[in-house]
Parts: sequence; structure tokens; C-alpha cells
Amino acid sequence: MGGMGKTTVAKAIFKKYQDKFEGKSFLQNVREMKLVKLQEQLLFDILKPANTRVSCVDEGIHEIKRRFHNRRVLVIVDDIDHMKQFEALAIKYESFGLGSRIIITTRDQHLLKILKVDMIYKLPAMNREEAFQLLSWHAFRKNSPDKEYLQVSRKVVDYCGGLPLALEVLGSYLFERSTSEWKSALEKLKFHPHPEILKSLKISFDKLHDYELKSIFLDVSCFFTGMSKDYVMKILDGCDLYPEIGITVLQERCLVTVDHNLKLVMHDLLRDMGREIVRSESSEPGERSRLWHHDDVIDVLRNESGTEAIQGLTLDLQESDKASFSTEAFRNMQSLRLLKLNYVNLTGSYDSLSNELRWLCWHGFPLEVIPKDFDHPNMVAIDLSYSKLIRVWEDSDLLLEKLKFLNLSHSHYLTQSPDFSKLPNLEQLILQDCKCLLHIDQSIGQLQKLVLVDLKDCKALRDLPESFYELTSLETLDLAGCSKFENLAEDLGEMASLTTLILDNTAMISIPPSISRPKNLKSLSFCGLNRPRSTYPLPPLLARLLNLRELYLDGCNLTDVSWVKTVEFAGCSKFENLAEDLGEMSWLTTPTAIKSVPTSVCRLTKLKSLFVYGFKWPLSRLPRSLSVFNTLRAVSLAGCSLTDDAIPMGFLRLNFLEHLDLQRNGFRSLPSFSGISKLQSLSLAGCSVLRAMPEVPKNLKILNLSWCFALEGSPVLSALPSLRNLGKLYLDGCNLTDVTTSMSGLGKLQSLSVYGFKWPLSRLPRSLSVFNTLREVCLAGCNLTDDAIPMEFWRLNFLEHLDLERNSFRSLPSFSGISKLQSLSLAGCSGLRAMPEVPKNLKILNLSRCFALEGSLVLSAMSSLRELPGYHSPNFTEIPVLHNSLKSLTVIHMEGR
Repeated sequence: MGGMGKTTVAKAIFKKYQDKFEGKSFLQNVREMKLVKLQEQLLFDILKPANTRVSCVDEGIHEIKRRFHNRRVLVIVDDIDHMKQFEALAIKYESFGLGSRIIITTRDQHLLKILKVDMIYKLPAMNREEAFQLLSWHAFRKNSPDKEYLQVSRKVVDYCGGLPLALEVLGSYLFERSTSEWKSALEKLKFHPHPEILKSLKISFDKLHDYELKSIFLDVSCFFTGMSKDYVMKILDGCDLYPEIGITVLQERCLVTVDHNLKLVMHDLLRDMGREIVRSESSEPGERSRLWHHDDVIDVLRNESGTEAIQGLTLDLQESDKASFSTEAFRNMQSLRLLKLNYVNLTGSYDSLSNELRWLCWHGFPLEVIPKDFDHPNMVAIDLSYSKLIRVWEDSDLLLEKLKFLNLSHSHYLTQSPDFSKLPNLEQLILQDCKCLLHIDQSIGQLQKLVLVDLKDCKALRDLPESFYELTSLETLDLAGCSKFENLAEDLGEMASLTTLILDNTAMISIPPSISRPKNLKSLSFCGLNRPRSTYPLPPLLARLLNLRELYLDGCNLTDVSWVKTVEFAGCSKFENLAEDLGEMSWLTTPTAIKSVPTSVCRLTKLKSLFVYGFKWPLSRLPRSLSVFNTLRAVSLAGCSLTDDAIPMGFLRLNFLEHLDLQRNGFRSLPSFSGISKLQSLSLAGCSVLRAMPEVPKNLKILNLSWCFALEGSPVLSALPSLRNLGKLYLDGCNLTDVTTSMSGLGKLQSLSVYGFKWPLSRLPRSLSVFNTLREVCLAGCNLTDDAIPMEFWRLNFLEHLDLERNSFRSLPSFSGISKLQSLSLAGCSGLRAMPEVPKNLKILNLSRCFALEGSLVLSAMSSLRELPGYHSPNFTEIPVLHNSLKSLTVIHMEGR
């Protein structure tokens, strides 16, 4: 991705290390240089002869190898985009002397893989603090903006998303301009990226040499950011765009990324660049290839001005904003392949829609049945969630051979599934929360490519048809919340492909023995099987499930279980015995009824996680054998009544341990944990007689000392400054003096909780504002009064969650300056007489038990508000404009006392 600062970093490295080498060369903008000139530049930089001319590329390669094979050189090759450039520079180990260093910058990671470089470093985006400073230097020629520019500067930083080029360009562009001009520029940037930023980013797009790659990029930037990679790839594959290789290439060029949830993600500026490319296709929206902007789509549909150029169109309305158009508006869009019409009504014949349609997303589909003229044989994915459908297709002969994905979730009136014989290639069927669904059609057994069936919360469904168990490719079956579903057939055992089975909160009377036969089953969940008339012994043949890795049994009436590698038994109150054969288990959580751990526990050579909450160890000490588990990464020994000297020295040699929970034990002192070098989180919460904090490794990220009443202040506070990587600190209920002066070194602190802390003079110290990385702060129950919060507190630019519950405020200053604030709790502030101003992006506001708040509660500015708990706040007389302004509000409670 262009503009990340690759060249700047490379220059800094070159400047720092150039004097340590016999020769040096910085080859800048290689992409724009001819190969012979590139070779001549390298020869000249290192040899400095009068004549370094070469006649052809082959001669240049020969000269580079001949002259440099025994020289220790530093060469930086900036912005390479083709293998020919590597080859021309003879970049191979044997071409340069021992100890040479070759540093390459490129927008294409695949080139580095071909070269088999020693190390690839992906330059991260700037963090918010760095971005704020860079913008300030260019816009104000100093480290921070003037006060009146603070809010608008934050918005520019948000827009730039950590991209140095954008921060520099916009900072210079906005230099010595008024705040109103800044705001105007930001409005313009929503629709038109700055030309200089666009030019740099567009280089990567222009290097996509084939139609399919460019189409994938534009489709993702206009329609698919934030969506499942697997889902999008099915759609794009149906469009003949070859996404399997295409998405990989875009990832290698940093144009698209895939996050930890396997969703497609794109930098906002890249997304805007893609959309600007589409916008530049024509001044008339109806003549562009893709339409996503609300006003453009409305105009095209109302004026019926669409053309054959349109390949994709999305109109994403809310249920309260439904709009109606004629199907004739689509008559000329015969290249349309991607269509999203959430909560739109169409009148007229559906044969006006293009036969090229591959994707249809129509939440709130308004008809009770899909009409006969809805004949689109190339459809790959249909999503009609929240529809009014009672049955699916009016024409039972409608054949959709290419359909792979069908989602009818939350269609509360749907009583029967479609005839699946007309959907022979269906791969995913999602019918979540279809409350009236009584039957699944027998034809489902014909779907030999079906891999996922999601029937979660289909509360009227009692069983599955016999043919269902004939599915040969099914991998995932989710029946969670099917509260009337009682039995799985014995034929379940024949479903060899099944890997995940979820039966949480069903009405099953017994667990069929056949459940032990699907040989590939990896994940099994029975949570909530707690019918009072029965307990659920798992079939002994469960031992045959050699691939089972995860078993979830929360809240079950179970009597015995074994043979699994990941076990979560929370709430399994009748479970008493662990099997002796535990040798392969990698995760163990014990329930409260276990009386002893089998001797085989010492053979758990792969154990990574051990949770034994409430276990009563003999003599209140851990056995020395526990230290043999050198693979352990997470250990919870909470509530185990452990006392001094309970932890053997061998335990402190668990080299891979990252998370240790010792809550609610009887320690008065603890040994040093500094030797556990990888330890990231330590919880000693509720160790009420602990008198001193143990030594901890300096890389610790999370420390919880809440409710450690006996801790003495000075030793604890003196240990904090050395924990420079600490991100979360919990000191609730501790009898400590002012901690902020001892926290000055905590430059990465993001969460601070000091519930019940008694601040001097019932005021917060100004020093609290130095922690500008804070995202979460809890100051509940601190007896804070009016003027307790200093003005410096409003400089916490990243603060998202603020808890001020149960304090003594009568009034509060405005919170509108904390633009990132998402949740604010004032619950239990019984003397608070007026609600403070809050930022318009606030999502959660808790006013419960604010008995003194009176009059009209004005919320019209809070367009993003989602939750408004107001339990026992009886004096509000009205909430004006509630239905018009609060479109995101989903939870509101306004009970009286």
C-alpha cells in the first residue's frame, strides 16, 4: 500500500547504518527507472568511477557480480514492482560480499516470497498519538493543535487511518486555514479524496493488469468490506472473477486484508480510492459500473435512468425508512450482477431484473411468496432475512442450479422450507429464528454438496426428515435453541462428514448412542440440557470419536464424560469423575463435584490450559507434579484455598505460562514471578490477606489487585513504573493512596479501574490526564463531588468507556469534547440534577437510580444511542423526538421506583 512511509523508514535505516559498510547505494523510485540506468546508478554509488556506463542489461549483471562479490555493501532498493528489476541488480547471496545487507521496499509481497528473502516486515499504520503529532507538525508547525482545532484535528486523524502520506498532505493543505474551512474540507473528503493521496494509492490499482483483479477490488471497495471472505468468494466465483487467486494477489499487494474473523477488510482510504475510480467513470450516476451512495441510487431508481453499465447497486434502508420503486427502473440494467435492496418495495414484473444477477440481498422482502416471474438462473447467493415469506417459491418448477447460499433467517412467518430438488448445488442453508417453521422438506437429502445447515432458534421445529441423514457432505449442523426438538435419528451415525454438532437448549430426552459414530466429529455442544426428569450419561462409545477436540456441556445434568481434548464443564453439577486416560487432552476445566484428579493427569504432555476453580488441594498446596506441565500457557487456581508456600518452586519454571489466575486465595505472601518471563496477565483479585505484591516480569500486560484489602501502598506503587507494557490495571476496593503519581511510566495503559478509591479532597488529580492512551476508566463509588473532574481529563482523546456510578455529583461538566466516548454510566448518582452534554456518537447511557434528574430528557443529538437504561429514575416527564432521532436505539428501560 502506498503512503505508509516505507521510503521514509528505509532512508532512516540508510542514514543510520551507511558508514558501517564498504559501499552503499540507495536506489529510489526503482519502478520509474530503466534497467540499464538502474545498474549504472548502483555501480556509480558504490565504486564512484568516472565511467560506469553499461551497454545492456546482461553486461550490467556481469559487472555487478564481478565488482561486488567480495565487497560488504548496504543496498536499499526502493519501490520495486517487477522481477526484472531484481534480476538486473543481480540480487543474490553470491553477488555481494559477506555481511552485506540488501533492503527492499515494495507494494507486492509476492515478489519478496519469490526472492525467498530472510525476513518480511510489514509496516504498520501509525498509532493515534503518532498520527496526531504528525498532523500537528504539518498543520500547525508544533506538536499539538490549538484548543479550538482539537476536535476537527481528531476527525482528520480518524479519516487518515494512520497513513503518514495522508496526514502530511492534509496537514499541509489545511495549514493556516480556519476551523470552518477544516470542516468544509472534511465534508468534501467524504466524497472526493485529495488528488495527491489518490494519485499515490492509485498506483497499486493501476498495476493490477487484468480485468478480474480490478473488478474484485472495486466490488469489495463498493459492496463487500466487512463481509465474510468465504461468502464473498462464492459470489465472485459465480461472477467468473477467479477470487481464489484474486483475493490472494490483493492481499499480497496490501489492497485487501482478512481479519481474525475471516472477514474482508480494506483501509478506508483504499476504499474511498476505489469508489472515486468508479465515480470518475461518468458524471451521470446511471452510467457508472457500481452504485452505493444513497442519494445516487434513489435518483437512478426514481428517474429510471439506469443503463447497461451498472454491474452492482446497493440501497441499504432501515425498516422504518422503507421506499417503493417500479421494477421498470431495472429494465435497462442488463449487466447487473450484484443487488442489495434492504427494506425496499418493488412494484411490477420481476422479469425486468437482469439475468446476470449473482447476488441478491433483500432484507425485509415484502412478499409472502417469491413470484413465478422471479427466474434468475445464474443466482449464486440469496439473502432474504427478515422477510414476510410464508412459503418460498410460488413456482415449484423454478430451477436455480448455481445457487450455493440461501439465507431466510428471521422470516417469522415461514412455515415450510423450499423444495430443495430445484437447488441441487446448495452449500449453505441458514434458517435462523424462523419461529413458525414446522418442517424441512424431504428433498433436502438430495443436496450432496450441502456443508452447513443452521436452524438455530427454530422453536417450532420438532424433528428432521429421514432423508436429512443421507447428506454426504454436511459438516455443520446447528439446532441450538430449537426448544421443541426432541430426537436425532440413529442414522446420524452414518453422517461421516459431520465435524460440528450444536444441540444447546433443545428438548432432547436422551443422547443417541449413534452420536459416537461420525468419525470426523471435532466439536460437540450440549449446553443447557437440564430437563429435571433426567440426567444425560454420554455414551461410552464416545471414546471412538478420535478427532473430538471440543466438548461444551455448560449447565447440564451429566454423570460421566471422558476421551476429549478440550473440555468445558461449567455448571455440570453432577459430574464427579475424570477418566484415567487423559494423555491427549490439551484443555481441562474441572467442575465443582470432582473429588480427586487421576494420576494420569501427569501424562498430559500436551496440556496448554488448566482451570480448576474451587478445587481443594490436599494440605492447601499445589502438588510438585504440576510443574511438569511445561507446555502450560494458561492456569486458573482461583478459589482453591491456597495459603503461603502453596506454590512449589518448580511451578515458577513454567517457561510458556502467559496467564495466571490466583483470585480468592488465602496468601499473605507470594514468591517472585519474575522468572516466568512470558507471563502477560496476573490476577490476585480477592486475595484479601495478601500484604505485599510479588515481583512480576516487566512485560506484564494485565494486573488485577482488586479487593486486596491488606496491601500496603508504597511497595505496590513503587513496582508500577517498571511495568511499561501494562495495558490494564485493576485496583478496585484497595486501600491505597493516590496511585497516579506512581503510574507515570505506564505509557501503554488502556484500562484503569479504581472502584471505591478514596481520592484526596474527593477530587481527581490532574496527573490522571497524562494517560492519553486510556480507553476504559472506572471511577465508580469514589465519593466524587462537583468540580471533582479537572479540565485536563477532557484530553483523554481515546476514552471510549467511562463509569462514574454511585458518586456524589450534583452537576457535571460537558463530556462532548471526548469524541470517542461510546458508553457513559451515571447510575446511582442520586444527587445529580441535570444531565451533562455528551458526544453525539454515544451508544450507551445509563441513568438508572438518578433520582434527582427531572423534566424533559433531550436525546435528539444522540443519533447513535443504542441503550438507555433508566431503572428507578421516576422524574422524567417526557423524551421528545424519540422516534425520529434515535434510529439505532434498541434498549430502553424507564421504570419508576
